[in-house]
Amino acid sequence: MFAMRGFLNSVRGRLLLLALLTILPVLALQIFGAWSLWELGFMGLVLMIALALAWQGSERLFLRPLADLMAAVQRVQSGDLSARASAVRGLGEVQDLAQAFDRMADALQQREAERQQLEERFRAAFESSAIGIGLLSLEGDILAANAAVCRMSGYTEEELRQRNDRDNVYLPDAGVGMDRFAEMLAGQRGYYSVERRYVRKNGEIFWARLTLSLVRDAQGQPSYLVGMVEDIDEQKRKDAILAESEARFEAIFKNAAIGISIIAPDGRVLAVNPVLQELSARSESELIALGGQSITYPEDRDVGRREFAEVLAGERKAYQVEKRYVHGDGRIHWMRQSISPVRDAAGRVLYLVVIAEDIDERKRALEELRASEARFKAVFDNAAVGIAMMTLDRRIVQVNPTATRITGYSPEEIYRTNPSDMVFEEDRLIDRELFLDLVAGRRDQYLIEKRYLRRDGSQFWGRINFALVRDKQGQPQYIVGMIEDINEEKKSQQTLAESEARFRAMFENSAVGMGLMSLDRVVVDANPAICAMLGYEREELIGQSPALVTYPDDFASSTEQFQQLLSGETSHYITERRYMRKGGEVFWAQISMSLVRGPDGKPLYLVGLINDIDAQKRAAERLANQATEHRRQLEQRIAERTEELNAANERLRAKAALDAVAAERTRLARDLHDAVTQTLFSTTLIAEVIPDLWDMNPAEGRRRLEELRQLTRGALAEMRTLLVELRPNALTEVPLATLLRQLTEAMVGRSRIVVQLSAEGERRLPPDVQVGLYRIAQEALNNVVKHARATQAVVTLRLGEPVRLTVADDGAGFDPNGVAADHLGLRIMRERAEAIGAKLSVYSEPGEGTQVSVVWDKERS
Repeated sequence: MFAMRGFLNSVRGRLLLLALLTILPVLALQIFGAWSLWELGFMGLVLMIALALAWQGSERLFLRPLADLMAAVQRVQSGDLSARASAVRGLGEVQDLAQAFDRMADALQQREAERQQLEERFRAAFESSAIGIGLLSLEGDILAANAAVCRMSGYTEEELRQRNDRDNVYLPDAGVGMDRFAEMLAGQRGYYSVERRYVRKNGEIFWARLTLSLVRDAQGQPSYLVGMVEDIDEQKRKDAILAESEARFEAIFKNAAIGISIIAPDGRVLAVNPVLQELSARSESELIALGGQSITYPEDRDVGRREFAEVLAGERKAYQVEKRYVHGDGRIHWMRQSISPVRDAAGRVLYLVVIAEDIDERKRALEELRASEARFKAVFDNAAVGIAMMTLDRRIVQVNPTATRITGYSPEEIYRTNPSDMVFEEDRLIDRELFLDLVAGRRDQYLIEKRYLRRDGSQFWGRINFALVRDKQGQPQYIVGMIEDINEEKKSQQTLAESEARFRAMFENSAVGMGLMSLDRVVVDANPAICAMLGYEREELIGQSPALVTYPDDFASSTEQFQQLLSGETSHYITERRYMRKGGEVFWAQISMSLVRGPDGKPLYLVGLINDIDAQKRAAERLANQATEHRRQLEQRIAERTEELNAANERLRAKAALDAVAAERTRLARDLHDAVTQTLFSTTLIAEVIPDLWDMNPAEGRRRLEELRQLTRGALAEMRTLLVELRPNALTEVPLATLLRQLTEAMVGRSRIVVQLSAEGERRLPPDVQVGLYRIAQEALNNVVKHARATQAVVTLRLGEPVRLTVADDGAGFDPNGVAADHLGLRIMRERAEAIGAKLSVYSEPGEGTQVSVVWDKERS
């Protein structure tokens, strides 16, 4: 410090210090880039004057603060942007200089933070972009690639950095866009886009749209390339589908069974299909020359004019009008027209499609119009497919009977149910994006196949077509869903595939000779068995006529039968004829020939089965004689055996009747002992203690008296129940609700469990159904008493359509999966339900009680 002070006190030191203090701010401001050179020079002059005036200042006010300021400057120059001179204290000019330094350091630090933040945002956008982004050298070497490029190509970023972009391009497309690349390097364009094919790591070829931009350095020289890659493989496929769709439209236009015309936005007729020419009795050239307005009945020429203008203005998607036209023969007839615009990508109308229908007779007859309206309603109510109206928030507001029949839900249940809850859980998200696009108006309809759940829990396949209905302004209004039960179709498809596999296995492994023959009598295929039978290889038979192996004398008859198959006189025939092996040996064979037709009924090919019966022919006579003798012996044995069986049946029938009587008596005796006898015994005990108990505690006496009344009522109900058991006809003569009331009262008296009965509706049931439901209720209540440990039970009977019987308790419950199917009387109840065509379901969980439900539907039983 003393050496520094001595140096500064010398003349040379002062001059050097003056120069240093002058240059130092200039260097700092030049580093920070805040001022121009002129400003820096002016600032240096001011500082020199200030330093000259303050040179005689003390060390505390000038030298030491100046040294601190120099240290802060050195820290900033070394990269420490957090260095500040705010702690410097000295002359005002030095403090001002320190504050200016701090402001410049703050600005520099802020710029560095902004640069880092911008770099982080670019890196985040680069990595998370849904579009592939990559950096390439001018030679095409891949410098960096984001995650989208990696997903698209199948390579990791490290693998891509080892590759050139040309390595990923499908070889036939390697030269695509090279001319534009040269123009970009020459400065004639800033970027360009091309569509070409690339090869993924797994070898798969896909279409992509590449947009390549050139980045230049500060001197304007090409530095590197930025490429953005978009997978357009799906778009390319859609373009192909669109072309196919246009071809289909042309075919429909020419071959449709309804009148179709194409008109320009100014009303000119551009094209007319044959059906419309027939409807109007005019040729296409006549209709194009006359135009639609010229053949319109004068009073109807303004009909549809406003709607036509709205379609052109984009205010209407389509419209339908009915008006009169002048037929080619001069008569007036009504036509209904449905006009729909076809627009380009910008929404401009290119042309309009007019679908015309002759409604002359319907218009001329009011009764026919009413019938038409009735038919329209019948389409909804009686359609073979389920139809539902749905709001945009996915609430079903109307369904037709077919939808309720397919799902098993009533309309009210469907209105309360979320449609997603009726979809099989694994299939609920299959069409989520499609449905969101539909609700948002980005698509008009879509078709999907997925699995659904009926009300009874069963699964079925459904093909559903969702269509969006818009209002006049084109805004989504509601959704129409049409569902078709394709369970059988799915099964048929699976069955067909299995059938084809089985046929191929049978064809190749069958011990019987099998061959396929075309309609022009040429062998298409032959299985190993027929090759072994004839002595030919399969290749030798394919392409040959059956005449090669048919005995010449029998070939004429085979030709006649073949013609009968093709003409439809018969679908197949079986015959016996002679054939020749490759070695010339003649043998007898039985042939079965069948004609296979396509779905349209047209013949496709023939299937022939050939069985070598040469040995059978030789042994036929011997077998016939043996068969006669065997038949005689068999008839004799059958007669003897029949006699023995009749006698045994009589003995068994008598024994079974006696056993049934004994079993019934035993059961009635057990029921009398277990129920009525014990109830009467309890009644006797309570009746004996009531007088004494009444004197001691009247409240308890009244409670016991009520208990006595319940026991006697229960005993009476038990006796009535037993009388019903003794008179089986009573189970069908007395209403089911009355039988259940007697049964529940008997259970109350027997078990002291509170049993409530709720019965609704009146309906006479078939005898077997009434007896079956009664027995199921009886068995369920017995289970409640014996096993449930319940305090109360509820029996519910609904005599509607369908009939529903429910027995529920609040007992211990059980795990249905841990109980055998024949335990707790479950097997008996299921057998009784199946016998009457009803559906039995049991729900129970440990600690949650048990519910037994029986549903009988007259239509399904």
